Amino acid sequence: MNHPLAGNLKVLSDKELHEKYTVLQKRYWQATSESMKNQIQLLIESYLLELETRKKNNSNEELDSLIKIS
Repeated sequence: MNHPLAGNLKVLSDKELHEKYTVLQKRYWQATSESMKNQIQLLIESYLLELETRKKNNSNEELDSLIKIS
């Protein structure tokens, strides 16, 4: 489940996801409020989950292309 403020992560490219992740990491360390840090951490986890899901799907597709059934 994604953070409500993350929006639809599936429409973002991998590059955009990495950029947003990097920005959120910087903002996390700049934040002074613990509640703000918690919300940023939840957003970061949403982006990481989407990146991991894509990586897993890509590796499965690569394996599928190697398997030939005659």
